[in-house]
Formats: sequence, structure tokens, C-alpha cells
Amino acid sequence: MKAAMQAYEQAFLFGGNPAYVLEKARLCELYYKDKRMAMRQYERFLTESTAAVDGREFAQQRIRLIKEYLHQSR
Repeated sequence: MKAAMQAYEQAFLFGGNPAYVLEKARLCELYYKDKRMAMRQYERFLTESTAAVDGREFAQQRIRLIKEYLHQSR
């Protein structure tokens, strides 16, 4: 899974398609116990994408849920 995350990062750097950042965020959420890495990638997706890109609502929802999870796990 880590190799896939690296491949998505390289694909984004090469092509600039923010969908690769979204896919990397999803994998980070599955792979890492610390969900802050996934949250950073979802936030990066929102920064890199335009309002018309699919997945923005999903990313916002995941950020909200991760923040709730982090708050409750203190």
C-alpha cells in the first residue's frame, strides 16, 4: 500500500491531477493508525482542486470525521 501512495504522489507531481491526491488520502486513511496524515492529504486535495472537481464534498466530510475522531481519542 505504501508503494501505491508513492505512485499516486509521483503521478500527481507528473500530471497535476488532484484526483491522485484524493486517492492517496484514502490510502493514508486505511494505512496509517494516525489519521492526521490522511487529513493533511484531504486538505491538500482541497487546496489543489477547483470547485468543479468531483470529490471535494467527500474530502470535506472525511476531514470533519477525522477531526471528530481525533478529538474523541484524546
